[in-house]
Amino acid sequence: MSRGAGVTRARLMEVAEWMADKQGFEGVTIHGLAAAFGVKAPSLYNHVTGLPEIRDALRLRGVTLLTERLTAASDGDRGAAGRLMAMGRAVRAFAQEHPGLYTAALPTVSAPETEPALANAGERTLAILAGLIGEFGLVGEDALHATPAVRSAIHGFITLEAAGAFGMGIDVDQSFDWMLRMLATGLDGLSQ
Repeated sequence: MSRGAGVTRARLMEVAEWMADKQGFEGVTIHGLAAAFGVKAPSLYNHVTGLPEIRDALRLRGVTLLTERLTAASDGDRGAAGRLMAMGRAVRAFAQEHPGLYTAALPTVSAPETEPALANAGERTLAILAGLIGEFGLVGEDALHATPAVRSAIHGFITLEAAGAFGMGIDVDQSFDWMLRMLATGLDGLSQ
């Protein structure tokens, strides 16, 4: 690419997304983006106000894509346990395909004090999860506890897997499904 050729806000965000997925969310820097385009860092300020704007855009992109995946996975008549399985697999697949955007999306889902577009996107994600918890018949305080418990279990598995922590000679996909079945059984038992 010739120096400065093709630098637009849209192209800048595409490269930032790629960089987040390859180098981690925190690996996205103005200098790294400038180097990718073969320009000096100040020239990027013609397209963005700075790194916070880029990171907010990545957060919004991450939570929007994650919400789309959860929405698609929650469709269909498969019961609460089947929906939990599908949604858990969708989150894991998203994290594997877009590790940087997954990381970017996490605080957005639970940080209502963020910029309004981010807060709205996070609320949509939580609404999908709350709907799932409601399908198990949990209400009130039980539902409030169940939502972060399910998120924590799925995120913890994803984090351990990304760190290479599953070296026990078992199929990781089967372990993930086993965990989701355990969660479904537990949630179902709590509603009795």
